[in-house]
Amino acid sequence: MNNETITMIVKISLPIIGIILTWLFKRFFGYLITKAEENKVLKEAIEALAEGTAAVQDSFIREIKAKSQDNKLTKNEVIEATELAMKHAKSVATGPALEILKTWGIAKASSVIKRILAKGKK
Repeated sequence: MNNETITMIVKISLPIIGIILTWLFKRFFGYLITKAEENKVLKEAIEALAEGTAAVQDSFIREIKAKSQDNKLTKNEVIEATELAMKHAKSVATGPALEILKTWGIAKASSVIKRILAKGKK
C-alpha cells in the first residue's frame, strides 16, 4: 500500500471510530444513570419501610411484648407486624418507590425489615 491509500483509510476510519466511541460512551453513561436512579428509588422504598417498622415497633410490638410472658412475638404476630409496617410504608411512599413496595410480598418485606432492625442495633 502506498501512503495515499493509508492516508485515505485513516481519514475515513477516524470519524467512524469516533461515532462508535461516542455511541458506546452514551450507552455506558445511560446505564450508570439508570442504575443510580433505580438505587435512589429502592432507597426511598426502604426508607418508607423503615418508617413503617418504627411506627409498628412504637405501638403494636410494644403492646404485644408487654402482654407476652417471654417478651417475644409469635410467628403470626411477626407476620401481622410486617403487614402493618408495609401498610404504613405504602401510605407514605409515592411514585416509583410505592410501585416497588407493591411488588414486595411478606417474605421480601420481612427480609428487608430484618436488615433494617439489624442496622439499627449497630
